[in-house]
Amino acid sequence: MNKKMNVFELTLTSAIVGIILMLALIPQIGFVTILPGVSLTIVHIPVLVGIFILRKLRSAIIFGITFGIGSMIASFIYAASAFDFAFQYPWVSILPRLGFGIAAYYIIVLFGKLATLKQGRLLIFGIVSLVTVFALFYGFRAIATNVGMSPYTSLLGEQATIQNKLTKTNLTQEQIDNYNARLDEIELEIDAAYDKAVARTPKYQQNVAALSLLLSVGFLVLYFAFINKPGSHFQIPSAVVLSTIAHTILVLAAVALFSPSAFVETFGNSQTVIAIVFAIAMSNGLIEALVAALIATPIVQAINSKKESGIDLEKV
Repeated sequence: MNKKMNVFELTLTSAIVGIILMLALIPQIGFVTILPGVSLTIVHIPVLVGIFILRKLRSAIIFGITFGIGSMIASFIYAASAFDFAFQYPWVSILPRLGFGIAAYYIIVLFGKLATLKQGRLLIFGIVSLVTVFALFYGFRAIATNVGMSPYTSLLGEQATIQNKLTKTNLTQEQIDNYNARLDEIELEIDAAYDKAVARTPKYQQNVAALSLLLSVGFLVLYFAFINKPGSHFQIPSAVVLSTIAHTILVLAAVALFSPSAFVETFGNSQTVIAIVFAIAMSNGLIEALVAALIATPIVQAINSKKESGIDLEKV
């Protein structure tokens, strides 16, 4: 039995590794570009499926590292922005994906244990709802703050760009004079721009607060109805959603920590790194989580309902 299990584990691991690399390396399959620097990722789905089926920490580590290596190679093949080029560094591409594999393993194990408890359904509902509502609220708030402060931050960005250009030695006197004249104009405009930004930001925040509340209520109603559906393996999509959000946070944190300039070069000087991280985590991360839940859940349920070569797969 152990020999059969080892063969099964090796075969499934090899197949999933191949799928991960295929999705990562074929353009617009595993990383679907939405905007420059922003891609919808589905490569993490086979990682989650493999962890669900095998329930081995070593498998989670293998899948996570493979995912990271695939994304690093992909960045050399078809990177199109500074944000994409940041993934050529292993501490940005491999390290967070390794962390994702480990985090997903423990989330899946935890939710599997919680599902056996009397109040497990309620606990899982609370955990996923808390994380999602938090992401919606602070993500929308970051976007609103960024938009509201844009008259001021755009001037700061322009000022920094001009000051950087003035450090170059190949400028003509006319260019230097023009740059200095523009800096003087910015000095005169910047206080008024700041007052305008501060005055309008609360209005944007109030508007998005109402929108985030509406979306949060909609999510909670749909999610509650889903997990209370008879026969639903509610812990599977719940673990997928939380693991996907963890993946988004880990990747963005790695870029912000090791290559913060990638955010500025891709999304512009008018936006802060924190605002961009929250915005991407809220929009991109939640979309990826929903897509992953829709795809991974039926796959895991189907595989776990069968027996392969006389081997009983652990039921989720």
